[in-house]
Amino acid sequence: MSETFTPLEVAERIIGGIPVLAVICGLDAKAPYHWRRAAQGRAAGYIPINRAGQLWRYCEARKLPMRPEWLLVGATSDEVEAALAPPVAAE
Repeated sequence: MSETFTPLEVAERIIGGIPVLAVICGLDAKAPYHWRRAAQGRAAGYIPINRAGQLWRYCEARKLPMRPEWLLVGATSDEVEAALAPPVAAE
């Protein structure tokens, strides 16, 4: 059975840890740690929409295996693992 990851957990697995996400978003190194807790209008583990857009543009420019909806609603562990798996060569 696969686990459901929040958008922040997906970003950490595909892009990098909190300090990396902070640099991409132009934030203080520890600012994204606040995303792990709920805030007014945002559930715990969800990324503010403007920051999710920045992360998506970063992924798109670098051809990272991220789907835009994963930054908004999260993904299952199976989806993330499949995206990160090396491609299988055709025989």
